[in-house]
Amino acid sequence: MRELISLFLAVLSLATFQVLGQETQQPAQTTFTVEFPGRHAFRRGEADASLQIQVKADKPDIQGAKLSFTGQDGLADFNGELTFANGVARLAIPLRTNLLPGAYPCSCTVTAETQGAAISETSKLELHIGPQLDGAGLIRFFWMLGFYYYDEVRDAGFSHILRKIGDYNDKSNDLFASAIPRRLAAMDQMLADGVTFLESFQFSRSPGLTARFPRLKRDGTKVTDNMDTGHPELRPLISEAARRNAAQVGDHPAFGGLLTASEVRDASCPSFTDYNARAFKQATGLDVPQDATGRTAPHYSRLDNFPYGLIIPLDYPLLQFYSWFWKTGDGWNDFQSLVSDAFHRTLKQPIFTFYDPSVRVPPLYGSGGGVDYLNQWTYVYPEPFNISYVISEQQAMARGREGQGVITMLQGISYRSVLAPKEQKVANPPAWLEERPNTVYMTTPPDLLREGLWATFSRQLDGIGVFAWRAFFDAAPYGVDPKAADYQFTNPEAIKVVSDLLHSIAIPFGPLFRTVPERAPEIAVLESYASTFFAGRGTWGWQGQVYDLGTMLVGAGFSPYVLYEEVAAKGIPETIQVIVAPHCDVLTAPTYEALKQFQLRGGILVADDFLTPALLPDLTLPSFARKQQGMVDKLAMQDAARQLKTALAAYYRQYADTDNQDIFAHVRTYKDADYLFVINDKREFGDYIGQWGRVLERGVPNQGLVTVNRSVGAVYDLVRHCAVPFELADGKTSLKTAFDTNDGKIFLLTSRPLSPLAAETPKTIARGEAFDLLATSPDTDVIVPISLEIILADGLRLDNSGAGIVKDGEFTRRILIP
Repeated sequence: MRELISLFLAVLSLATFQVLGQETQQPAQTTFTVEFPGRHAFRRGEADASLQIQVKADKPDIQGAKLSFTGQDGLADFNGELTFANGVARLAIPLRTNLLPGAYPCSCTVTAETQGAAISETSKLELHIGPQLDGAGLIRFFWMLGFYYYDEVRDAGFSHILRKIGDYNDKSNDLFASAIPRRLAAMDQMLADGVTFLESFQFSRSPGLTARFPRLKRDGTKVTDNMDTGHPELRPLISEAARRNAAQVGDHPAFGGLLTASEVRDASCPSFTDYNARAFKQATGLDVPQDATGRTAPHYSRLDNFPYGLIIPLDYPLLQFYSWFWKTGDGWNDFQSLVSDAFHRTLKQPIFTFYDPSVRVPPLYGSGGGVDYLNQWTYVYPEPFNISYVISEQQAMARGREGQGVITMLQGISYRSVLAPKEQKVANPPAWLEERPNTVYMTTPPDLLREGLWATFSRQLDGIGVFAWRAFFDAAPYGVDPKAADYQFTNPEAIKVVSDLLHSIAIPFGPLFRTVPERAPEIAVLESYASTFFAGRGTWGWQGQVYDLGTMLVGAGFSPYVLYEEVAAKGIPETIQVIVAPHCDVLTAPTYEALKQFQLRGGILVADDFLTPALLPDLTLPSFARKQQGMVDKLAMQDAARQLKTALAAYYRQYADTDNQDIFAHVRTYKDADYLFVINDKREFGDYIGQWGRVLERGVPNQGLVTVNRSVGAVYDLVRHCAVPFELADGKTSLKTAFDTNDGKIFLLTSRPLSPLAAETPKTIARGEAFDLLATSPDTDVIVPISLEIILADGLRLDNSGAGIVKDGEFTRRILIP
């Protein structure tokens, strides 16, 4: 079969799916019961696929029983004898899966003789072939699906959907068993639609286990909402429950991953038991310090004989205790590892595990244990680009475990108490206020989601998620009271914005976004776990002065790298020229020594007035305060950024900058190629929440000049698929940008224009055969985004179509012809 193959950027469309019930033609007196247990959906090209059939005979004198099974387009063609054992016959019918995705009607006929009379029974059902998935693009996940809006989430462009189907059963330690039929139906539908099923493991929420294995405070009182996962008797229960739960999933190809636990460390605290005391002593040789009581140490000012200069040695007992507690002692990191390992060992299909919120902890390696991906959610206000700094924190945490990846999540819900407080009366109230007056969590403003997504696209990670429980789709028709104090659907435009960006940006550029690395760091934010423990500092992934200053650095175009003390102590990366050290009251001795050496080699230390007195900063870090007034707060942040840029001008030259404070840039680099992300942050008050004056929620047009500190030979606008004009002067490249709203752009900068691509394909391909498509380019020092369109002779688009990248001059993809 001749194949028409073209290379250009395009969007992958998903097949639709409708579950059809089984129809059975039966005689008046039933002789057989024909059942089709197991799944009814299969992956295109799936090897050794089979349909399970079970036939039950209600008469003992059945003779010569045979079964015939046929499927449309040769999906199945089987004829065979039935052998009954205890009145039941079981068969596995081989299926030919190298067909086009879609629904395939099938017929199953059982014939036999009983008491000299011929009997026959026919059953009809529909099987489904789902599309092949290449897995090279971004994971686009919807965190927790409500039962009523699956179709909308699928069509919005999400590739993975998280569901909580099973409830934990304390008596049997069995999470999934009661939900097997519901899970199977959901996975069949998702497989047919080309969507991957994710499940949330609920073992960590077991009331029975929390009561059985409680944490104990210093005074012996029990912590009622967080189990003691460090208990030695609990560990085997965790592993066994995870193993059994994985076994119940089986080999279903739609099952793609597991959320091992969520929000379990907010209530975690030291458990003062004999076994934890023994574990700490075995790890350190020390007894638990008497001053250890809560989640962090007492403030250093309340500790006797705290080290001079607020520089503490690594063997300081309280430091050792809290380092041990957050890495190992509270048990949750090991919990994630045990669950992840059990699922990976048990299941044969490729899956991934993840944990969230991964950086709602002190800045210390180990959060999430051995999961494959660290996830964190961010409320993208008051600055929607704040998520970029959160991703920097996630990247810092993931550097502590080789091979661990990062996915991140935007909150499609927002705290009404922050954006539009109920107690504050406003003129010209929006329509949603009358319709849903008691809203607690409202829909995040659409333009904040747009800019937040662009800030996320600019960073190297493996996936992007959204949580929008009842916020993207109206639950009122399904019984949720719009007047209830609950999550509410207050803005129908939000899902449209998210869907548009998933289809137009995340899908076609997904492989590029996932592959292009971050630039070597030049400006770093030092996040100190010692100051978190002893001075009450830290961002905990979402708040505080360190968080605000990190966000300010993003908006100023500094692309901050988060530097953990554990990294600094081993040697500050040579490429770092500036270290910003907010709220570093207390430092470990190795970090202190590393910072001294950093300054001696010419590095610039920028710090606030809280820096340990043992160090003298080169520059003072400008500060700003929030007043919960949108424009006032933005101008204060921009003023601090302007002061810092001015102070650094004599010491540091930004790689990319703009002439407009409402436009910022972030660059990622691969060999000769720079990938320049430019984002417009110009916003104003709108008519959705603007009446409250707290957050600038509506994007407005803007324009500016972007300058990159290198000479180039070509610049391409990747979204518009065209070359763009630029100017060269003094070794710098400048280009003009213009925006209609607060969105983003992606430019590819190279030393020379890109060469044409060449594609190699066979001239003829027989039906059912596969071949390797090869696209090549002489440009071996750049990554070029492409899309592959495979159009069959009858005009149908094959599921092997989609986004890809030409990396180091080569792109390959295995193509299966139906």
